[in-house]
Amino acid sequence: MIYLLICLIVIGWERVENFTSDGSSKIVWRIDYTSPLDDWINHIIPTRDGNFVAVGFLNRDDTKSDWHSLISKFTPNGKIIWTREHGIGGGVDAFWAVTETYDSLFAVGGFTTRIGHGGIDAYSAILTHDGYIIKENAFGDSRYDRATDIAPALDGGFILAGFTEGDSTRKRDVLLIKINNGGIEQWRKTYGGPENDQALYIEPTTDGGFVLTGTTEHNTNTDVLFIKINQDGTEVWKQEVGTDGGTDIPHSLQIYPDGRIQAAGYTSSWNAAVNDMMAITLRPTGEVLRVEIFGGSEDDRVMMSHIDSSGRCWLTGYTKSAGAGEWDIFVTRLDSTGSFEGFVSTFGGSKSDYGTAILPMTDGSLLIGAYSENIGFGRQDALVMRVTQPNWSKTDPRFNKKRIQ
Repeated sequence: MIYLLICLIVIGWERVENFTSDGSSKIVWRIDYTSPLDDWINHIIPTRDGNFVAVGFLNRDDTKSDWHSLISKFTPNGKIIWTREHGIGGGVDAFWAVTETYDSLFAVGGFTTRIGHGGIDAYSAILTHDGYIIKENAFGDSRYDRATDIAPALDGGFILAGFTEGDSTRKRDVLLIKINNGGIEQWRKTYGGPENDQALYIEPTTDGGFVLTGTTEHNTNTDVLFIKINQDGTEVWKQEVGTDGGTDIPHSLQIYPDGRIQAAGYTSSWNAAVNDMMAITLRPTGEVLRVEIFGGSEDDRVMMSHIDSSGRCWLTGYTKSAGAGEWDIFVTRLDSTGSFEGFVSTFGGSKSDYGTAILPMTDGSLLIGAYSENIGFGRQDALVMRVTQPNWSKTDPRFNKKRIQ
């Protein structure tokens, strides 16, 4: 019923359709989630029953206040099982990350103005196996508080990670909130220095703790921040990676089976062209193992990564160095050491397209979440597509390694 609403809301708008691959990979199927305003997919996960769930939002307009959070379940063949919108008519609601619970429910993190304490608040919800809200909570005050990721804890609860602007200077601090499996807050902690610090992603570690990555500011620098915490949120170690005068942004976080930590994103440091792709690999104890910078002649940004069963890390994001439009979705890969393999595949049309989520499949194909100006009826329309494994028979001369440290 909700999915029909998504379709019906766009009747009367002129449909745009100019979306292809560069030929190195074939689009097997595509699901579009559209409204007259902006729509994004932010995260995709596999579910225990062999299907998949994607989350994001619909109907975004920064001058208005009726964003709808989106959750959708679909099969490996691209058939929608169900789609739910939450928060219609109630303010700003966005799902940013999702995880499946031990009993096949869903826990989501994001932000809201519909409930809470004023302004934008960090948000969590526990949803039924078919996408309906059981329990939801908002965390924050009248300023800006946001959850950008959620990770499962060993006790069946979850950690929300994000940031809070909790003082009069509007300085951002890292925000961590532990909730139980019923969605009730158990503890809340902040971390930060004299300038802005924020968490973007968090992952559990095998010892029951967590590693988070985000950004920290020092004068004109924005560096990548890593923090390891134990189960009760106590800081174990902290690492910062960056250079003077540059901006370094992590946009994904992966933990290898051997405990190595990898954040991929983009950087204007290290003599980048505009922004180059970046992959930082740490030891489990926080020491830097590898910093690799790679990209083309223009702006290239990693937005999400995922390690496959062989230890290779797949990346998606958006590029101006190749493709058919202003920005194009790209797929590329790092080997098991965190080194760029040189292959790049693009998808998109004459306008802009942005990759935001990636999930490798057992047959070598990929699920990609994105938003595009070349499909649908609105301005930026959300999509999930399954693509065949790209043809990695040769490297792309437009992209190369620029620095290894």
